[in-house]
Amino acid sequence: MTELDLTRQAAVEELLSSERPRYVIVAASKVGGIHANFTYPADFIACNLQIQMNDIYSGLKVWLSDGLVIFLFWYAVAKIAGPRDNFHPENSHVLPALIRRFHEAKVNGAKEVVVWGAGSPLREFLYVDDLAVACVFLMDSYSGLEHVNVGSGIEVTIKELAELVKEVVGFQGNLVWDKTKPDGNPRKLMDSSRLASMGWTPKVPLRDGLIETYKWYVENVVKQ
Repeated sequence: MTELDLTRQAAVEELLSSERPRYVIVAASKVGGIHANFTYPADFIACNLQIQMNDIYSGLKVWLSDGLVIFLFWYAVAKIAGPRDNFHPENSHVLPALIRRFHEAKVNGAKEVVVWGAGSPLREFLYVDDLAVACVFLMDSYSGLEHVNVGSGIEVTIKELAELVKEVVGFQGNLVWDKTKPDGNPRKLMDSSRLASMGWTPKVPLRDGLIETYKWYVENVVKQ
C-alpha cells in the first residue's frame, strides 16, 4: 500500500491488521501557514482529530485481539523542514512558501519579493531526516512516561530565514516586508533538553537542509 487515507477508520484498521507493526509513528496531519489557519480552522481540527482517533481506536482493536497490549505515547513535535513538503502557494508553511515565492520571482525576473509581517518572530526548524533518526533513537532508547520534544534548539528570525532562502534560491532582487499582515506567534522554541540528555542531537544544519529542500522542489514540483 503506497498511500493510506488516515481519515478512513476501516482503511487504518485493515493496514494494522495485515502488517502487524511493532511501532506506529504517526507523522500525518492537516496543517498550513498563517493564511490557511485563519481560513480553515474547523477543517484542520476536525481532520486531525479524526486521524488521531482512527489510529488509537484501530490500534487498540488490533492489539487487544492478541491479549497483550503495550502502549508508549510520547510527542515528538518540531517545525519540520525538508523534501516532500507542501509547497502550495496559499496554504503552505513559511519555509516552503518562501522557497516557492523566491524561485518564481527568480524565474520571472521580478525585482522584489513581498513577505508578510515584520520578520521579527523566531522559529526553530528541524530537518526531516533528523526527525526520522530521532524517532528510531527514541523507540530503541526510551520507555518513560513523559513526553519528549524533538527540536534543533536553534532559533532564527523570519527575516534571517528569508535572507537565507533568498541566498539558497539565488534570487537577486529586494525583500519587502508587508507589516500590515500578521506575524504569527512571536516565538515557538521547544525545550528539547530531555532528548539531548539521552545523547541525541540533530546533525543537519539549516542551510544544508534548505539546499536539499530546494533541490527537491526544483526536481519534483517545478518540473511537473
